[in-house]
Amino acid sequence: MISCRIYTDIHYASTNAKLLLQAKEIGRENFWIAPGSQPCNMVEDYIQQYYKKFFTGPYKGIEYWVYIPPEGHTIDGFHFDKDEGDPQLTHPEWISCINLTYDTCATCVSDMEYGDIRPKEVLYTYGDEGKTVIWPGNYAWSDMAGTGEEVRIYLNIWKERRPQGLHRSKVIEWEPICLLYTSDAADEGLGVDLGGRRII
Repeated sequence: MISCRIYTDIHYASTNAKLLLQAKEIGRENFWIAPGSQPCNMVEDYIQQYYKKFFTGPYKGIEYWVYIPPEGHTIDGFHFDKDEGDPQLTHPEWISCINLTYDTCATCVSDMEYGDIRPKEVLYTYGDEGKTVIWPGNYAWSDMAGTGEEVRIYLNIWKERRPQGLHRSKVIEWEPICLLYTSDAADEGLGVDLGGRRII
């Protein structure tokens, strides 16, 4: 069975609308934010609060990027997230997808690890505003075809290293607020322990 955790309605509709605007302004580059760093924008503020809500344990930092399908986009095939500058093929500890739109396409998470020929199981999860999916960083995953209107924030949680070539995002003014629900569903997420105890 694929180790994966899914939550819906993790933030308010007003938060989603503001996140969507700033995510589009940030663009499609990969960025980095370390523990305790001052956020450059609302997206980074959200990411830091997201980590505290859904993860425990120390970590090196979070690589993140905004996924907006390019014009003519059809499909992003199965792949492994890794440090491109590391010949030892180091994967992040965890990967998260945060949906900001209602999507007609799916994020597909497999149980295929590096060296496997094919997966035994694939999970298809369709996007919805305020929905998040968390899975182990050594799993192959894919973005399926959609309408081109989808916007998601992806996170790679790195426990012990910072991948090469990552930098901070642009500074965009925002009014700091509580970005995540404090519902029982979200509180239950305090369980992905980077110290080694996996409860997904």
